[in-house]
Amino acid sequence: MSTVELKLTEGQINNAIAIAIAEAFTPEKKDSLIRDIIRQHLTIKQDHYSKDTLFSHSVNKVIGVMVKEELDKQVEALRPEVEEMVKEVFGGKVKINIIEQLKYSLKKVALDNISVSVTVGKDDY
Repeated sequence: MSTVELKLTEGQINNAIAIAIAEAFTPEKKDSLIRDIIRQHLTIKQDHYSKDTLFSHSVNKVIGVMVKEELDKQVEALRPEVEEMVKEVFGGKVKINIIEQLKYSLKKVALDNISVSVTVGKDDY
């Protein structure tokens, strides 16, 4: 006997339900449903604490991603100039300073964490 197993995600089930509901309406009711959905997105707040509507939140999120991607491209294009400027301004000083700071920190940690414990009993003298 063979069995068929369907693995559907919650999103797929929700989409199927939404499509079935939309198909159940007449063309006029479909238009009304779409209008209502759009109106809700334009007027309902993202949450109780937000000034943003569902629509403006979605738009702002997409625009934020686009701006970040564009800025990343521009900063990446400036990489050679920034590297040259850092080398020019700091030169070998950065490496020397990092090593000196590391030595100082390690020396301080090693000395600060040393503890001595001595137990003297009657028979020891």
